[in-house]
Amino acid sequence: MYHTQAWLVWLVTGLVMGLTTTNPFYLTLLAAVAAVNFDLLGRRSSLAVHWQPLIRFTLFLSLMPLLFNPLFVHEGETVLFHLPTWRWFADPEGRVALLTLGGPVTLEALTYGAIRGMSLICIILTFATFNILANPSYLLRSLPKSMYQMGVVTSIAVSFVPQMTLALRDIREAQMVRGHRFRGVRDLLVLFMPLLTIGLERAMQLAESMEARGFSRQDDMSAAQQNTYKGLVALALFLVLVAVAWLGLTDKARLPGWAVMALAAALIGWVFHSMGKRVQRSRYLTELWRPRDTRLLALCLTSLVIFILFSRSPAGFMGYYPYPRLHWPGFNPLVGAAIMALIGPAVLSREQRDKNDRI
Repeated sequence: MYHTQAWLVWLVTGLVMGLTTTNPFYLTLLAAVAAVNFDLLGRRSSLAVHWQPLIRFTLFLSLMPLLFNPLFVHEGETVLFHLPTWRWFADPEGRVALLTLGGPVTLEALTYGAIRGMSLICIILTFATFNILANPSYLLRSLPKSMYQMGVVTSIAVSFVPQMTLALRDIREAQMVRGHRFRGVRDLLVLFMPLLTIGLERAMQLAESMEARGFSRQDDMSAAQQNTYKGLVALALFLVLVAVAWLGLTDKARLPGWAVMALAAALIGWVFHSMGKRVQRSRYLTELWRPRDTRLLALCLTSLVIFILFSRSPAGFMGYYPYPRLHWPGFNPLVGAAIMALIGPAVLSREQRDKNDRI
């Protein structure tokens, strides 16, 4: 297991790459790297089994853009075939319709739908790989005091998926022991109703236990102080909107917009810092930072810097738009190497295991 902070840097690097690029070559590399990490590192984690159904469901969802994008988007010059056209709420002359299905299916629309599905696969695989090794306790402790409550909620949400997957498997096995056979969609009612009941019971138990432990109690904060913090956060959000509008509508004199954005960020940071001083936490165990964590951190930061630098350069080929005519995506070997470097967790873990075997 890696240090939580180094593991977080790996997650951020993978998400930045998956959300920034639309190049199918880069997305394929990122999905392959995340899949290799999940397969090799998942052998050491019991949570990998619980994430596999979600990954299979994600693969199914990734087909939706591939199927629906050609039905609604008919742009592109490479027409593969034509489907019957249905037009709803069209004008009397039939030139404009509120909803149009069918028509020409283009290769460009299929390609763009496939790219959207690949982006979804990359994000889910990266999150799944992170979660099978992330310790929720260490993850919660690594957050600043001002984000403690947010971290508790996030850790609960992260642990919710494997718990529900395990409960779903137990319910399915119990129903099959009773002689129930799942043959269609109607048979799933006896599966989801107990799952919903278990989820509600766990939510009530969690709420009661958190209330008994005094979670989010703020007896030392008066109503005036709470209203002050809320007002400052609202003011900061308003300044963010002003800055975004200024930067979006003005091509010249952009410095005031960035200044207002910096002021809003400083204001939010001060509010979080001030509220964090009221949070008291005790640490009974310190997480160790090992040499492999240093290597992983250096590898991820180097990859992220290379990726960001090339994302602002036309030579990086980060963006790919198949319209109006499909063309071959560009590929930069240095960017590809930066993406491939994210396989570091599996490689470093294998090296450590081989070293332990030799000892």
